[in-house]
Amino acid sequence: MMRLLTLLGMAFLLILCSQCASEPAKEKEPTLSEVLPGTWQLVSASRNGKPTTTLEGVYFNFDTLGMVKTNLSGIELNTACEIQESTFSYKEKQEERLYQAEIIHKDTISISTKIRIFDFALVLSRAN
Repeated sequence: MMRLLTLLGMAFLLILCSQCASEPAKEKEPTLSEVLPGTWQLVSASRNGKPTTTLEGVYFNFDTLGMVKTNLSGIELNTACEIQESTFSYKEKQEERLYQAEIIHKDTISISTKIRIFDFALVLSRAN
């Protein structure tokens, strides 16, 4: 009787282990600091929820040393950038620019920010 229980217990454990091994490992979600380095070009933009074309040609170039180059404000800016979990920020003149970021795909991100009284939402694609 004891042998039967031991065999059943071992069979149960074997089945349980084989089920666990057959489940595919979940891929780790990329972090913003992993995805962001590189050049990003504007795909679409909205101001206060309405599409706008005034930002055509906007780009961001993030390097791995914590710098960003962008022309979002109409002039080229090259400054230090801080990347957090889902945000990045930099100073323009004496004003802090904070952006909420969402990774849509490793080559597409959505960012949003407030500049003066305007809420901006941008979709950026990695440049080739």
